Amino acid sequence: KAPWREPQRHCKQLLYYSALGNNEEAMKHGQKGLQIRQMLLGENHEDTAWSYFNLAVYYSALGNKEEAMKHGQKGLQIRQKLLGENHKDTANSYSNLAVYYS
Repeated sequence: KAPWREPQRHCKQLLYYSALGNNEEAMKHGQKGLQIRQMLLGENHEDTAWSYFNLAVYYSALGNKEEAMKHGQKGLQIRQKLLGENHKDTANSYSNLAVYYS
């Protein structure tokens, strides 16, 4: 197996189990995808930021704003470091984070 494909598989599993209403299994896959990306790519990588955002969206959908903000902020910090403040993806991150505060 190609190890770089594992996080994508876990992301798909998060969506699949979420659609089935199995939140526990969905969260397990989302967290596993993040862990693999952290291990393979490191904390400061765009794909790791995406894993944080995926979890933030999922936590928000479950009504857990505190965890959504925590994961969204972590993704934003990574993008700020990698892309800078004036990049469109960083701006999108700010917009997404604003939703969790509303």
